[in-house]
Amino acid sequence: MPLTKLQFQPGINKEVTSYGAEGGWYDSDKIRFRSGMPEKMGGWDKYITGVTLEGKARGILSWKTNDGEISLVIGTHKKVYVEQGGNYNDITPIRTTTAMATDPVATVNGNTTITITETAHGAQNGDYVILSGLVCTGLDDSEVNAEHVLTKINDDSYTVVVTTAATATGNTGGASGVGEYLLAIGLDDSTYGTGWGAGAWNAGTWNTARTGGVTTSSRFWYFDLWGEDLVFTHNFGKIYTWDASGGVNVRATEITQAPSANNLCAVTVPDRHLVAFGAHDGTQHDTMLVKWCSQEDYTDWTPTATNTAGSQLLSGGSTIIAASRSEGQTLIWTDTDLHSMQYIGPPYTFGFQQVGSNCAVVSSRAFVNFNGVTVWMGLRNFWMYDGSLRVLPSTVNAYVFDDINLTNAPKIHASTIAEYNEVIWFYCSAASTEVDRYVTYNFVEQVWTVGTMDRTSWVDRGVLKYPVGFDGNGQGYNHEKTHNADGVAMVAHVESGELDIAEGDSLMFMTRIIPDFTMQGSLDLTLKTRKYPNATQTATVFTGITSSTEKVDIRVRGRQASIRIESNTTDCDWRYGALRLDIKPDGRQ
Repeated sequence: MPLTKLQFQPGINKEVTSYGAEGGWYDSDKIRFRSGMPEKMGGWDKYITGVTLEGKARGILSWKTNDGEISLVIGTHKKVYVEQGGNYNDITPIRTTTAMATDPVATVNGNTTITITETAHGAQNGDYVILSGLVCTGLDDSEVNAEHVLTKINDDSYTVVVTTAATATGNTGGASGVGEYLLAIGLDDSTYGTGWGAGAWNAGTWNTARTGGVTTSSRFWYFDLWGEDLVFTHNFGKIYTWDASGGVNVRATEITQAPSANNLCAVTVPDRHLVAFGAHDGTQHDTMLVKWCSQEDYTDWTPTATNTAGSQLLSGGSTIIAASRSEGQTLIWTDTDLHSMQYIGPPYTFGFQQVGSNCAVVSSRAFVNFNGVTVWMGLRNFWMYDGSLRVLPSTVNAYVFDDINLTNAPKIHASTIAEYNEVIWFYCSAASTEVDRYVTYNFVEQVWTVGTMDRTSWVDRGVLKYPVGFDGNGQGYNHEKTHNADGVAMVAHVESGELDIAEGDSLMFMTRIIPDFTMQGSLDLTLKTRKYPNATQTATVFTGITSSTEKVDIRVRGRQASIRIESNTTDCDWRYGALRLDIKPDGRQ
């Protein structure tokens, strides 16, 4: 018989069995398709060597300031940083500043833990405090007058740890101490609770237990630009601004006139209104309320006859989940519907229209926009909107949505990898509380891939040289830069569906593989065979395939077979061409 060329339909199809995926690809990890052929994705190395963030990155934005400074803002569940020139700079807002009482520091001889007395300090366990102006007996003042992570004892005292043990026991500190308390830290993981204390602060009636269960979400940040300056909030948070011209040593400050609690915020263009979604109405936090400032003035939120400030209460759903600028409009997702918000000018400023129902986005960061098209991950489908709402056909739906942790759905986030025409979603599998998987869609070739990766936030290259992603340890990486995973082998594979001869009537006897790759380094080929769809697979591995491998002699039998291509060595890169197999019928056993 002539050689059989193994050419497969592009994309991963996991909506069928491996046998049902005959003629296509069935599984992948760290693979993309380009011009219909699978190839290994680009690898990564550290964004800044030797430095990690405090907390997990839960929001990110890159931009260039007016003086040309390339900047990256990252919000973690603990802090907010601006990176410029290879340095992370802490711009976390100060929650409150207090003048401390006389001698607020209690020491114990030989102990590095000191107790701070501060009446009604308002901090919680794990918050950050910057102490200054303290003059202490038996302690190194420079160690005390610094930033600390505090451990709350009660409402009026807490402890911090210094490096050098105290040499005396007593109360010290003097009369000029100052405490600067950073914005309270947020949750790392989503939690589910009922009754007293459940849910977000100030989101219900005081002194009343919550009815039913409440999921308290991890902290997420929403960044946007007001010119070169940042405006941002976190879920259930106030709105802050950071003046880029003030430099990286200046912290972000609260916009005190803005709503005091918000689901998220964004800036409309080109009319430039700062909009709060799920905003506080002055009495309580209304999760369906949209409020906006007067045009070009984010300090003016009170509607008058001479400004454009205003508000709109949406219907259809119980809370606003996400918002995104699109072509000539802002799209707003509630937990059930999709709305369009368009600038129409005075007297109403914005017009609102419901453009879809039962099409909720799964999280506040699970959407992207490209060329006037918005795509997002829903609760059971992928969706797209380009003026018309429809389900985005997917060949990996069951794989993704049957094995997903929806308690931690807020951690799902999406980005583009525009260089390769891809949208990528990162999500938690059912067995994980942190992001451990991704799914991609190539919107030019209209194909899907799946894989594993730990990235809590991601931003496409834009003004950056490479796409940047952060892992669960707060380490940032430049992606699509190397062939390795931060200096070690990046394991990647793609596996085909199973093929047979004459509809599986005959066994196959395979005697030769002729590889066809564009590659550097080496990879492994695995030929998996079995006699029947439910029979045990037999795997035969052929290692060390290189660009100079002309053929591989084999002796393998089976009624159906699949091929797996895998690379697991450093500096390896490859692209599939079309393998050929020497196959002969071998009877009907």
